[in-house]
Amino acid sequence: AYLRVFYQKDDDGHTADALQPAAANNCFLDTGGYFCGEIKSPDSVALNLDVFDDPGIERSIFRTSLIMDWERGDYRVTSLSSFSHDRLQDQRDNDFLPIAALGGAFHVLSDTEIESYSQELRVNYDDGGALRWLLGGYFYHEQTDDMLSAPFSLRPSVTVSPVAKVKNYAIFGSLDYDISQQLTATVEMRGNWDEISIIPQSGQRQQTFKTLTPRFALSYKLTPEAHLYMTVAKGTKPGGFNDDLFNSAVPESERVRLADFLTYAEEKAWNYEIGAKTSWMAGRLTVNVAGFYIDWTEQQLTTSFPIIGQRRARPLIHNAGKTEIWGLEAEIQARPDDHWNFSASAGYAHAEFTAFDDETQARLTGDSSVAGNRTPRAPEFTFNLSSRFVTPITESMDLFLRADVNHKSSRFVQVHNLAIIGAVTRMNIHTGLEWQDVRLTLYVKNLFDDDTPADVTRFFDASSRFMPRAFLVTLPRGRSFGATVNYSF
Repeated sequence: AYLRVFYQKDDDGHTADALQPAAANNCFLDTGGYFCGEIKSPDSVALNLDVFDDPGIERSIFRTSLIMDWERGDYRVTSLSSFSHDRLQDQRDNDFLPIAALGGAFHVLSDTEIESYSQELRVNYDDGGALRWLLGGYFYHEQTDDMLSAPFSLRPSVTVSPVAKVKNYAIFGSLDYDISQQLTATVEMRGNWDEISIIPQSGQRQQTFKTLTPRFALSYKLTPEAHLYMTVAKGTKPGGFNDDLFNSAVPESERVRLADFLTYAEEKAWNYEIGAKTSWMAGRLTVNVAGFYIDWTEQQLTTSFPIIGQRRARPLIHNAGKTEIWGLEAEIQARPDDHWNFSASAGYAHAEFTAFDDETQARLTGDSSVAGNRTPRAPEFTFNLSSRFVTPITESMDLFLRADVNHKSSRFVQVHNLAIIGAVTRMNIHTGLEWQDVRLTLYVKNLFDDDTPADVTRFFDASSRFMPRAFLVTLPRGRSFGATVNYSF
């Protein structure tokens, strides 16, 4: 049996976000306004935090899990139990302006608690022969409680979001069969029952989703060091409610106006992959390649609207029509000698909407279709490079040096493919000493101080009572350096 317990307490400042105001919009100005082109990190951040005693985020996290195994002959029974409790308290300026917009209406305090527990029980059979199987069951329960107050507003208020609950029941199984010494076939099946519910003041609402998700795989050993594989699998993600629209402060007229966003549907995807995994030079060189295709329907995306009665920007989830993704991946790891270790990986993914009508697109351009556009926040090209050098300097002490380079190509902020987050390349360097149970590390992260935004979100500008479209820029971590000491016991 294995019992794990984890606790973490964080006390951070205000989120590193800055507003690109509506005044920066440079296209479609006659139909609501938008920004076309690359959005940069601003040179300054405007926040008004004077009213808060301790602005920022306080978070506590508690996790515990218990794993138990019983073996009898060719059978193995495994039980996995877990419990978690998160609490997030946030004091924040939600208008991201140097003044208190609307009399402080957007200076808010929030308190969110999420509690969950799960239980899984599975039985494995393996007698060393050609057939192996697994059967199991799973249960998961989650509850979220959320409260928001605006004590600094001209009209102070406390609002309570509906209690949100998630229950998931699942039965799953798999069969592996060695058709020959080289060829193995795998069949997996999972049945899911999801109950998504919220309990607003108007009474409980619930949605139920029942899905069957199969997975099929073939693996062929060309040699002991190389094998080919192919997989076909279906994945799903249950739908649900946009809880913030059921907040006690949101008037019924808003729910009528945003009726299409009260709920969202389950998304489904069929995944196809073929690839090869190979090992060379007595394991000193590993080369893996793969190609994939994903047929995605009802993809869940986020959007945002100013909502009467809400004093913070929260995303609303809605469904896209159809999306197709195809791509290639490659990975290489090399150990030319006992001192050097190199790794490199690269990926290309082309993700495109094939059918999707968007309300904002219709307002901007007069045509609601975004078919042919790329999906948001998805870079087409990524690569990672890493090298590590280790050499002994005494009988019990090693010197190490590691360098890592990570790259992501540019990506679009939203489905309109107008605003862009630029390409980013960052380099990190670590060096230090290792001896016995101690490791001393000196590091520099983001060596060249790349300031490309970490993310950009559609937002609104609260400096105008019409709240026109703006963009919220999540700032990246600049160049940083430091030292760490690790002790293992």
